[in-house]
Amino acid sequence: MAMMNFITEYAWKAEKGKLGAGAVLLTYNHETHGIQEELTHVQHRYRDVVSSTMHIHLDVNRCFEIISVKGNLEKIQAMAKELMKTKGVSQLKLSTISL
Repeated sequence: MAMMNFITEYAWKAEKGKLGAGAVLLTYNHETHGIQEELTHVQHRYRDVVSSTMHIHLDVNRCFEIISVKGNLEKIQAMAKELMKTKGVSQLKLSTISL
């Protein structure tokens, strides 16, 4: 089972144009100036792969966001890279499966 999970999660990196689904999990400091607007802006640029977003307040400064994604895996990975570069994002995990 562990090997199947590994193959499913990483096989798409070698294939162009592959479709998949998954989630982008990220934490960030909401006190960082403009971060919520920037995260929303990035998601709107990738609206063809973003299905929905859930926002969770962790504590007084930190938020956790779960972005549900479906579509071209290369675009999903590009969005995740762009989100990770956003000032104030402290952690990001991308988990996908091939369709």
